[in-house]
Amino acid sequence: MKGARPLQVLIVILLLAAAALAGCGGDSAALPVTDTDEPVSDLTLTIVEDTYIEGGSAEGFALNKQVAGDELRVEIAVSGAVNLKALMFELDFDPALYDPLAVEMTGALDPSGGEIIEQALALDKFPGYLAYGQLLPRPQDRDGFTGDAVLAVARFALAPDDAKATASVPVNRRSQGPLDWNSETSEMSWYYHLSGDFNQDGYVSVADVTPIGQYWRESSGGGPFPMSDRVSQVDYDSNGEINMADFAGIVRYLFTGVVFGYRIYGSTDAGDYPTTNDGPNGSGSVLLGTVELDDATGGGPDRKHFTFTVEEPIAGAYYWVRLYDDEGNEGTPSTIAGGP
Repeated sequence: MKGARPLQVLIVILLLAAAALAGCGGDSAALPVTDTDEPVSDLTLTIVEDTYIEGGSAEGFALNKQVAGDELRVEIAVSGAVNLKALMFELDFDPALYDPLAVEMTGALDPSGGEIIEQALALDKFPGYLAYGQLLPRPQDRDGFTGDAVLAVARFALAPDDAKATASVPVNRRSQGPLDWNSETSEMSWYYHLSGDFNQDGYVSVADVTPIGQYWRESSGGGPFPMSDRVSQVDYDSNGEINMADFAGIVRYLFTGVVFGYRIYGSTDAGDYPTTNDGPNGSGSVLLGTVELDDATGGGPDRKHFTFTVEEPIAGAYYWVRLYDDEGNEGTPSTIAGGP
């Protein structure tokens, strides 16, 4: 994954009526079909799988470029769409040539004038990369777009910006979950917590827009959603409603993760528990084992759940788990459990 910049994200979080953008609607003319794995000049378009949610399809997508003064305009066009309810893509480009300004939808995804959720990500966070998604809210209940159209327009300044940083495993408070310990069975259990990872794939990306659309405006009726339900992972602010505020989880933690699983630790001294989310484990802590993300139960409509049995428990010991990535970096620890 590309390196990241300091968090200076230019965010487009809009809930718009497509009718308000009718003047920018899709073109009914046939569009060229472009293999999305091949670069178009110095830009490469990758269509994210969730574009085809609820059985939508398309013959192909194309990038149409226009230069006007010191700005590059790139149209993202679809041809042969059938019941298409989303557009989610990643766009790679040369940061020495282009600096992203914005991604704007045309409203063509729903010509009837219905609502469209739109999110542009990483416009000023990852040099040479941006991600974007638009989705019909509650797509399972909507008719999708059929035909040929320009669905979005990305705009770039013809000027570089070279500041860089590094993406990493999550070390934020919202990725901390409670750990339960059963002293009779020597089993610990916990639910998946990675803030912004609404589809529970171990990675915060544009694909996490999809669950927000699926649960759009869903309400618990009061208080947080049950922890065992997947929607509780989507409800970023835990207010029992799925709405625009929950996009903040994706925006804030974009590309946090690449989570591989959890490491399980134990110690007879509570002082070995990390004092900060990115702090080290104490010298007396012992690595008891690991649990991979794929070992979870749940998924689908349920929140992922994990268990681990300590084979040789020590009376009065303390336990915690930590997310770790494919490079071995450790993130936010769970709450501490066990003890005398």
